[in-house]
Amino acid sequence: MRNLLKADFFRIFKDKLFLALCISVGALSIFTPLVYVGIDRLISVEEEGVTSHIFCAVDLFGMFFSLTSVVGILVPVLTSIILNRDFKNGVIRNKLTSGKNRETTYLAALIENLILEIGFTIVFALIGFIIGVTFLPFSLKTDYVFSTELLHIFFIFIINICVLVFHCSVITFFIYATRSLALAIIIPYVIVNIGSTITSIGSIIAALELGNNPESQLIGLKIIEIINFYGGKEALLSSFMSNNFSIFALTEGVGYNVFDVYHVVGYTVIPLVFAALLNYLGITIFRKKDLK
Repeated sequence: MRNLLKADFFRIFKDKLFLALCISVGALSIFTPLVYVGIDRLISVEEEGVTSHIFCAVDLFGMFFSLTSVVGILVPVLTSIILNRDFKNGVIRNKLTSGKNRETTYLAALIENLILEIGFTIVFALIGFIIGVTFLPFSLKTDYVFSTELLHIFFIFIINICVLVFHCSVITFFIYATRSLALAIIIPYVIVNIGSTITSIGSIIAALELGNNPESQLIGLKIIEIINFYGGKEALLSSFMSNNFSIFALTEGVGYNVFDVYHVVGYTVIPLVFAALLNYLGITIFRKKDLK
């Protein structure tokens, strides 16, 4: 496996498409957060010497470490093209004829996809966070606790890693099980948008000021829970493919400063379970697939 990964990454690093991907992500990592800083400067209001910002460093990290960000959309497309080239160039056939088994070949492609997608997403989010800390407040809360905000970032990171594992599993499945580049690009993109829509509804409900009636707020939270866990499961796990995670709106919408462990586990364990099942199915299909 190690030698296979070394050979694959050596070939990927020499690919001009990989160079284009590095340049694109590098440029977007600097340009995109500066756009948000510019918008914040234009819209923010200063009253009595206090500036009311609309963005903060924590927000930028959450928005950028996301499948719905510009890099989150761009990188999977280009990595799908890179992986699909192995079939067109005869690389997969050469691997199998040289003695590599199909399970190892499939898992190597999955690992490569994971490293590329997670790596570029982390770079994008980290640079955005650094620029955010430099030009924007760390948090929009005036009385925030630094350790709590770090915990917020930590949960964003963990949840998104699990979502990216599932996302990469979907891409690898369609590349190796169907050999369809179009499906590998379109299906994950559709799922991401479905999930974004579903969880955005939950976030909007949580953000609404439902008056001072605790019962009304409780109803709003129950609606979010139904959308996230029942609607999400029936919509091809779409709620796990989006990064507009309403668990944060859920906890902050009623003034809580702690995270709901039940929701965090739901957004981490379930995607990994379905990713494992999808990879097992993909390997099974690829093992029997004719490469002619």
